[in-house]
Amino acid sequence: MTDWKLSIADEIVANNHTGKGVALAAFFMGSMGLIAATLSACMVVFIAPPAEASGLPQLIVYMAEAELMEERKALELGNRLLEFRVVLVKIFALTLACFSGLAIGREGPAVHIGAGFGWIVAKCVISDVEKHGVVRPGDPDHPLAVTEGGLVHTLVVAGGAAGFAAAFNAPLGGMLYMLEEIALPSGWSARATRGSFVAAASAVLIVKGVLQLAWSDSSVSYNSIVIFEKGTSIDTLGWSFSDIIPFLLLGALCGVVSGIATHLGLMMQKYRKSAAWRVESNWKKVVEISLVALATSVIFTILPAMYRVCVDVPADGDDDTNR
Repeated sequence: MTDWKLSIADEIVANNHTGKGVALAAFFMGSMGLIAATLSACMVVFIAPPAEASGLPQLIVYMAEAELMEERKALELGNRLLEFRVVLVKIFALTLACFSGLAIGREGPAVHIGAGFGWIVAKCVISDVEKHGVVRPGDPDHPLAVTEGGLVHTLVVAGGAAGFAAAFNAPLGGMLYMLEEIALPSGWSARATRGSFVAAASAVLIVKGVLQLAWSDSSVSYNSIVIFEKGTSIDTLGWSFSDIIPFLLLGALCGVVSGIATHLGLMMQKYRKSAAWRVESNWKKVVEISLVALATSVIFTILPAMYRVCVDVPADGDDDTNR
C-alpha cells in the first residue's frame, strides 16, 4: 500500500517538472495520510479504545491486577483489554496508521497483538474445559486464574513473546522481553519459559516461511533468523580511520538534537495535559491524529524536493561531466 502511494507521488512529480508537481504530490500524500489516519483513529476511539497506544500499559495492568482477582472478574478484565475485537482493531488501525505516514513502533503493538491471541486461545480452551465439567467456576484451581504457571498466564506470555520475536526476528529476545517488562510482577515459571520460547521460535520460522513463499529472494531464507546476517561484517563496509572523527562529531550532534527533541516532546506532553488543551471529546482525539498525519505527509513530501536528484557517480576513467 505504501509503495503504491509513493509510486503515484513519484509519477506526479516526474510528469510535472515545476513546483506544481511537488505541490500536487504534497496534496495527494496529505490527502491519503489524512484519510487513513482519520479512519485509524475512528476505529480505535469508537470501536475498541483499549487498542490505543502501544498496548504495553494495558497488558501490564492485566498481568498485574488479574492475579489478585476472582476468576470471573479476571475474565471481564481480559475481555476488555485483550479480546478479539481489540486485536482486530489494532491490526487494521496500525495498517492504516503506517499507510498514513505516521511513525509507528513495532515493539508494543506486536506484543499486545500476540498476547491478545494468546488470551483468545486460553479462553477457548477454558470454555471447552468447563463444558466437559473438568472444573467449575469458583474452583481454586480454575485455569482462568492468572497465577504463576497457570494456563492463562502461560498462553498470554507465550503470545506476547511470539509477537515480539516475529517483529524483531529474535526468539530469545521475545522470551526475555516478556520476562523483564511484562510478566515479572505476576511471577515467572518454568512452564512460561518453555511456552514462550517454543512460541517465539515457531513465530520466527513461520514468518520466514511465509516471506520465502511470497518473495523468491535469497535475502529471505531460513538461514537468516538473526538480525546480523552474513555479509554485514565490518570488513565488507570499506572504511578508514579518518572516518572516525566525522562519525564522532555526527554522534555528538545527534545526541544534542535528540536531547532537544526529547525536551520539546516533554513540553508538548505537559501542555496537552493542561486545562487549556484538555477537552473531553472523542472527536478531538481524531482531529488531533488526523492533523499530525496531514502535517507529516506534507512535510516529508516537500523535504526531498529541496535537494537535487541523486545520480550515479561515474567510475574512474569514465566521462565525469555529471559528477
